[in-house]
Amino acid sequence: MTSWLEFLAQQGLQTDDPLDHYGDWRREVSAWFDGGVITDESSHVCLLAKGADTASFLSRLSTFALNTLQPGQGARPFILDARGRIKVAFHYHCVQEQITLLSCHRSAVDVL
Repeated sequence: MTSWLEFLAQQGLQTDDPLDHYGDWRREVSAWFDGGVITDESSHVCLLAKGADTASFLSRLSTFALNTLQPGQGARPFILDARGRIKVAFHYHCVQEQITLLSCHRSAVDVL
């Protein structure tokens, strides 16, 4: 059985630059934003939050006005400490009105 990185190398992954890519990183980034990308998120935790005040509460704690997002939209805000240092970066996705999907690294779930 091969590791994930070995498998990606067999598919053409180039790791000689600071940015890992498959030969045309600009096109890959464009595909990431314009289409869909499958990534290994096994090191992340997903949380489902429900309630009318979820977005406004997280907006007060984070670096993004999450309460301005409509269903289907998302953001990647940060929660900072008192000195402005990042405590946690997380993914926020407004699924429906008053239903939110949150995702962060497993090591930072206590902060979130």
